[in-house]
Amino acid sequence: MNHCGRAILAALLISLGCGDVPESIPTGSWKYALLINGVRAGNAVISNRREGETYVIASELNINLAGMQNVSKQVITETTSFTPVKIETSNRIKIPTGWRDIETTALFRGPSVEIRSGGRKTVVTLKGDFVLDGNYFTAKLIEGRFREGLEIKGAIYDPSIELDALVPVTTRVVGRELVDVAGTKRSLLHVSQSIDVIKSADSYLDERGVMVKAVVQMMNLRIELVLE
Repeated sequence: MNHCGRAILAALLISLGCGDVPESIPTGSWKYALLINGVRAGNAVISNRREGETYVIASELNINLAGMQNVSKQVITETTSFTPVKIETSNRIKIPTGWRDIETTALFRGPSVEIRSGGRKTVVTLKGDFVLDGNYFTAKLIEGRFREGLEIKGAIYDPSIELDALVPVTTRVVGRELVDVAGTKRSLLHVSQSIDVIKSADSYLDERGVMVKAVVQMMNLRIELVLE
């Protein structure tokens, strides 16, 4: 390797090894391109805001691929100490006769969860400590300064996965990597997350903790979100 090549390599290693890490939970709203198996399939909007002593995390995915149309929304409300308050979901699916709407709300009172869907109400009691898929894991990573190899384990409740049981989650800091984002190389923090045996996700964060790119692998589907 010549001197020029070594200089470029050294600069690259420095860019990967340095860089600020997030110091607070990011708030705001971000738009993403949604790709399925490499094909543009729609878009997504994710937001996170603080309202008094609660966080409200909202996501909306719009999919329009090969004649399939689906609009999925989720709003998670938790306290600033990550105590679950409420999950609201809605799912609109285009069918030959029009749109089919499914709405579900889960209300939390300690270990008890009241689930309302389709005019029906179900109450379940959960065993063990749990959080929602909100800001808890991000806060723990911030506490650990996103140290490479840092691993956070916990359990979440998500009625779309399990109605009456908790789901184990492991979040791990892989390290800083040079990542291709829409044709541009960026030095980002790589965080991996496994949700039981259901799916695995890789998120790439900037210095503020904003997700720039995410890759979710579910069976034979590769779903990507890329910040626009």
